[in-house]
Formats: sequence, C-alpha cells, structure tokens
Amino acid sequence: MNMYDILGKKCFYLFFSLLVVVGAYVAVAVYSWIERQPTGDVNKSWMTASSDSDGSNLIVGGNRGRLYTSADFGVTWTERQPAGAFNKFWQGSASDDDGSNLIVGGNRGRLYTSADFGVTWTERQPAGDVYKNWFGVASDDDGSNLFVGAYPGRLYTSADFGVTWTERQPAGAFNKFWQGSTSDDDGSNLSVGAYPGRLYTSADFGVTWTERQPAGAFNKFWGYIDFDVSNLVAHVPGLGGPEIDDLNPPTVSFLSPEDDATEVSTTIDLVIGFSETVDVEAGVNNDIIIKKTSDDSIVETIDAQDANVTGSGTTVITIIPVTILDEQTDYYVEIGADAFDDTNENSYAGISNTTSWSFTTGDFTEPTVSTLSPEDDATEVSTTIDLVITFSETVDAEDGGKADLNKIIIKKTSDDSIVETIDAQDANVTGSGTTVITITPVTILDEQTDYYVEIGADAFDDTNSNSYAGISNTTSWSFTTGDFTAPTVLSGSPSGSQSAGTTQVTMSLTTDENTTCKYSSTLGTAFIAMTAFTTTGTTNHSTSIAGLSNSSSYSYYALCQDGSNNESVETTISFSVASAGRSRSCYGCRIDPVTPIGGFKLDINQGATLTSNRIVTLNQNAGADIKKMSTSMRSNFSDSSQEEYQPTKQWDLCSSFSGLIKSPSCPDGKYIVNAKFYTAYGRTTDTAVVSSSIILQTTQQGQAPSLSPFVKYLRFKDTDPGVKQLQIFLNKDPDTQLANSGLGSPGKETTFFGLLTKKAVIKFQEKYATDILIPEGLTKGTGFMGQFTTKKINELIGN
Repeated sequence: MNMYDILGKKCFYLFFSLLVVVGAYVAVAVYSWIERQPTGDVNKSWMTASSDSDGSNLIVGGNRGRLYTSADFGVTWTERQPAGAFNKFWQGSASDDDGSNLIVGGNRGRLYTSADFGVTWTERQPAGDVYKNWFGVASDDDGSNLFVGAYPGRLYTSADFGVTWTERQPAGAFNKFWQGSTSDDDGSNLSVGAYPGRLYTSADFGVTWTERQPAGAFNKFWGYIDFDVSNLVAHVPGLGGPEIDDLNPPTVSFLSPEDDATEVSTTIDLVIGFSETVDVEAGVNNDIIIKKTSDDSIVETIDAQDANVTGSGTTVITIIPVTILDEQTDYYVEIGADAFDDTNENSYAGISNTTSWSFTTGDFTEPTVSTLSPEDDATEVSTTIDLVITFSETVDAEDGGKADLNKIIIKKTSDDSIVETIDAQDANVTGSGTTVITITPVTILDEQTDYYVEIGADAFDDTNSNSYAGISNTTSWSFTTGDFTAPTVLSGSPSGSQSAGTTQVTMSLTTDENTTCKYSSTLGTAFIAMTAFTTTGTTNHSTSIAGLSNSSSYSYYALCQDGSNNESVETTISFSVASAGRSRSCYGCRIDPVTPIGGFKLDINQGATLTSNRIVTLNQNAGADIKKMSTSMRSNFSDSSQEEYQPTKQWDLCSSFSGLIKSPSCPDGKYIVNAKFYTAYGRTTDTAVVSSSIILQTTQQGQAPSLSPFVKYLRFKDTDPGVKQLQIFLNKDPDTQLANSGLGSPGKETTFFGLLTKKAVIKFQEKYATDILIPEGLTKGTGFMGQFTTKKINELIGN
C-alpha cells in the first residue's frame, strides 16, 4: 500500500505539508485529523507515506529527512532508515497487509526492502539502475510481488520480494517520468502514470499494458494512482479531484436458485444479484439459455432485452421463463457475454459451462392410481377378495396425522353402512415402499351385494411426501360380489315302496334358490351329461319317470346348478315298486318302524373307541320290520341309497355314496358313521336314524396322536404347520371337506390358509353355530379360527 491508503482514499496528492499532508496528521475519519509526526520533526516535507491493511502500521519518509515507522496508528514513531542513508530524499514507499514487508526508494537514491517492519533493510534495486529517482513504488498483500518505476527511467516488477527484477514498461514508453504506481492484493493488476504522460493498467503482472486515462486527459502530470476491486483512481497535482475509471466487469453476488439447488419449483424465476448496477444489452451474444443436463437440449432461450427480463438499471436481474420445467430433472443456465453491462460498459463475463448455475427440479406430482383390483364396477367379485391398488409411483403407508385421514373404509352401497375400517398402517395393509398396496379385509363380504371403497387423503404418500388424493365418493371404486353358495336340495320324492302296478311316477325336488336340476340313473354322472327335469328353473322341479315294473327298486341321482353355476351336492332319490298280488289296501305302507328292545343302535368294532384300520365292522340293532337301510358319513344321507338291511357289515371310514367311492387317503382322526333304517314299505322316522363314532389312529403305539390340541388362532393367508392339522381335521367330515381332489384334499393338505380352508372353516362354524357363532352374536361364519372355533375343534378331537 502507499500514501493513498492512509488517507482512507480521500486525498490523492499531498506534497509539502506536515506528515500526511500538513504536518503529522493521520485521518481517523473523513476530514478529521490527529497530529502524529515524530518528536522534533515538525514542518517537514513528508514526500511518501504507506500503511498496512488496518492503518496500525505506518511508514513515512521526508524530503532530505529520515524514515520512521509506527505500530500504533502513528502515536509513537521509530527511526528506521537503512544504515548510512540519512537525510535522503525518500520519494516512494509501500507496505504489505500487516506492515512487516516494506519497500522504499529515494530521489537519486536506491531501493531498499525490509521483512521485519523496517528494523533491517536490504538494497534491492534492479541491476544497473542505481541512484534513480524511485517515485513509484507498490506492493501486493504479502510483499512478494513488487512494482517500481524510476523518474525518469523504466518500470520493473519482482515476484520474489525484490531479489530479482523484470523490465515491464508499456511498449514505446521508455524512460518516462513514472510518478505513480499501485498494485492489487496479489500483484496481478497494476496501474502506473507518467509525469507528464498517460495512464496504463496491466492484468497480468505487467507483461502487457492497456492505455487507460480519461478521455481528453493525455500527457497529464499523473501524480498519484490507486484502485479498489473495480475502480481506478488517478490525480493530476493542482487540478482538483481525482479522475476515476471503472475497469472491472460486474460479477455475480448471488443466484436464485442457488447453484446445485435441489427440489426447485418447475415454475421458478431465475434471479441474478450483481456486484454493481447493470443494464440489459442488445449484443450478439445476449441470450439466457436454459438447457437439460441429460442431453444439453435447449428448453428455452430468452433475449436479455425481452419483457420477461426485469431489473435493468439495478443490481438484481429477474428472468421469468415461459416454459414449465419437467419435474425431477437436471438443468443448467447459460448467459451470453453481451447480456449485461455495468454503467461503464464493462460486460458481465456470462456463463458458458454446465456447472456454474445448475439445479434439479423437485417432485410435486401426487401419486395416482394405475389399476384397481377388483376393477371399478366389477361383478362376481369374491367375498374374501383382497383390495389391490397399483400406483403410478412408489408410495408409503402414512399415519394420517391428527386428522386421522389414513383409513380405508368398505361400505355397503345400499345404506352406506360401514362394513370394515382399516388403518393404512395396519398389518393387513402390505406393500408400503412399493407401487402395489394390498389390503386384506378381515370381514367376509355378503354375496350378491354392492360395495364401495373410500380411502383417506393422507393414507398414502410418495417418497417426496406428495399425498394420494384418496377416494371420497361412492362411484370411483365400487363392485358387486358374486354368488358362491351352492344350492341345497331341501326335499325329494318319491321314496319308499310304490304300489304294485305303478308304471310311472313324478320325481320332484325342492331347492333353496332358483336352479336348473338334472338327473341320471348312474352315480357320479357329470351335470352336463344328465337329463334335465321337465319342469325346472325355479325352486320346484319335476319330471316323469316311466317304464316302472313290480318288484323293482330304482335310484336316481340329481344335481342342481344356480345362475352362477354353483352346483349342489348330488342327491339320491330311491324308491321301489311293490310285488303284485298284495291287497290293494296297503296297511303296512302307513306303519312307521317299530323301535326294537334297546332301541335302534349302531356299534363300530363292537363299541371300540380306536381303530388302526380304515375298514371297520358295523353292528346294527333293528326290529324285524326293518328290511332296508342306508349308511353314510354325511348326517343328511345326501350321498346314500337304500340297500338290504344287514345286522353286520364292513364299512370304509373314508368312503361315500353308500361305500361305492373310496378316498385314496384316510387321515387319522375322528369319524362319525350314520345309519337309517326303513320298513319294507320304505317307512322311516327320526328315531330310526342312529350314529356312532370312532377315532382312526394309524400311528404306531407310543407315537403321539396325529392331531394335537390347537393352541394358536389361525386366519386367512396364514402359513403355519397348524394349518395343515386344521385341514386334516376338516377333511375328516364330508360336510367340511376342503376338496375332493388337488391341493387341500385328503392326503394333500398344506400349511397355507387359503380360500378353500377359509370356506371349510365357515362351513364348520355354521354346522356348529350353537357352540361357535351364537356366543359371538354372529349368524354367519367368518372363516377365522378364533376362541370358540378352536374350543369346538379340540372338543371333537378328544382334547
């Protein structure tokens, strides 16, 4: 620094006066001075003065005087001139930022540098340039880069604290009277003026120079020169105030959005804050261009003088793009080098790369539904179906906050009653963190019923916390359940013995719903291959059977299908035609079976409770009037037909249709055999129906029974070893058997609680409704193996 710095950049040429202008004064504020000269050195001609960055360390030199330094803002002074150099004409001085590195030069003298605040000095002038008039002396921040000029003579720079020097004057400007010189912080930007002559600046450590004096001010006597970051200050002695020239272009103070910003709006304005006032320009290269980083494609080009660019004449420029940017996309901005100038026509350098102003837009789009299952307005929907939502992007289940808006609600369309409410974060809602959310209701829906689903507006968010809007109406997700209940045959006729001579009868059935019924004389005939009843399609079905003859028995097997193709259990209609010759008045046709002594009985293996063989011996006790009997594993005898009464007979515990069909496998467990007795005329009563049970245990002695007590509740979609045990148990009863073949059928039980298992549990619950449903206040099975269901199963397996 030089004398210009001491004066707070207010005075630029002060010659014969007290220290720093008139006597020893130091500026502490504009136009406010304190006398500070060394003791005894009053009214000296102080020719040079310099300061460090904060003005605490000072150096001054007089005309035919001495050098002094001060470390306390000029309060006290210490004599510091080089040894033997007393009473020199000290014309130039400079200091680094902290005042430790100093350089001074005399009138017809030498250059000296000090690295210890002026305590010691080293002679440093360029080779051969001894006894020059060193009027122009300057230093950078740390004193390494020095700049000097002789009067008259040449300009020199040094990058090593004055050890070596390089000649640097402007082309053609040799041996000028270099009166003023100055340097920036790092020594790269230099300025100098001749006396008389011109002003020059250099931005490359003095290698090249540019003529810079004010218009019309050629060959002036440039006494003192200095500059800050962007302003050059020069003064002609005796001609008033300084001439100021702005050399530096405007720079960016801030950008909005910031460089590398994320989550930027797709409609954001681009804002540039400059270091000084700028104007928009009409140059060839004055466009602001927004580009995509991925492929460098141009999104929008905006002329700096377009109406969407505002702020000209201020330090803040706002650019308003017309284009709405894409979400989650990387962009960068280019700015032409002719787009913005300061008031002295210095142009902002612009941006021509991909990194100086880049940003990434955010995700502001709410997730939407891609598909629903069941689809909206779907029909024939299962009563145990999962509700599945596929979203347009990954979503997370949310807690809904205080508003509790994270519920999925299933409602009946008929009365808007709530069937089930499920929290989005419930265990029955899966798929959080993916695009597919699966909701598993606990409630089994009613068949042939209209439903709709509501979803809270805070139930599901994407990864950027954009919430799915939800469903709050009755139509966006509605569906109708199907009919999945097989029709039941309530009654059938004829039965028993028909009068001799009967050649034709009307065979009829009654069902619990409108069905189409068919029949066949062959057991196991497929529905499609059967003969349709003449009258059918409602709940009453009839057809004529002709060609009957005396002393003959007949069995017909009927199946009924409802409108949803649900098929009933095969029903057997058995009857006979009496032999000829009997009295036309059939007294026995009206007599019920007579209860024998000890009652009607059925024993299995003579009353045993266990068997290791699926083939057992049945012992029946009936009266002499009993001529026919039916045997079945079903309590309603729906798969049996009449046969000749036998007091003792062999029976397969895993058979059906009067023992004609035998299952390949026969799991261990409890089996109940039912028997019904008939007179010769086909008469029977409820008292003539008996049953008995036995436990099949095929494991070796000492091994645990195949079915252990159930201690864990089981539900739909569970995978557990207990599920297999449950299926084995349910398969023991034809009324609750999962399937006749395939997975879940006897011998092919699995550990997965699927739809077949659920339906079988419902049948079991409704079969034992008194013990299971009524205590819970229910009328229909739920398919959930809870407290009362588990208790009943354990009771039946003898635990």
